[in-house]
Amino acid sequence: LVFGASLLIGAIIKFGIFDVLPLVVTPGSFTHTMHLLWALLLSVNVLFHYAMGVTTNPGSHDSDIYEKLCEEAEGRGLLRNLQRKILPRPGEWSTCAKTGLPKPPRSHFDKVTKRLVLHMDHYCPWLFNTVGWANLRYYMFFQVYLVTST
Repeated sequence: LVFGASLLIGAIIKFGIFDVLPLVVTPGSFTHTMHLLWALLLSVNVLFHYAMGVTTNPGSHDSDIYEKLCEEAEGRGLLRNLQRKILPRPGEWSTCAKTGLPKPPRSHFDKVTKRLVLHMDHYCPWLFNTVGWANLRYYMFFQVYLVTST
């Protein structure tokens, strides 16, 4: 599916650069060259941020980020007497009901990927990944460059 989405994005980029651009400006002119460079810059950024959003671990419980956060919280004594809470107070650690692991503030269990994700935003079917703490930046820039390039 990721390969298919990448192929679709590439086909749209190819159509815009090689089929539409020559209709808008005269090929070989300075304006054409500038439009071509701008289109290539946006295309590279769209593909890069898409690839990074797909391949970057969003901050799930099996990532290095989660382990470092748990070690830091344990050092501060925040992991003592953890309880399962439906609505913990802001900044309070609790225990995840699904995994039984320590649940940092603003983290949620993703039902699609079956992972506890730090600062979970949502599961994105376009990225085939959960958008969380570690890949939110790539997701947002992917959206910005995609909208800018249209």
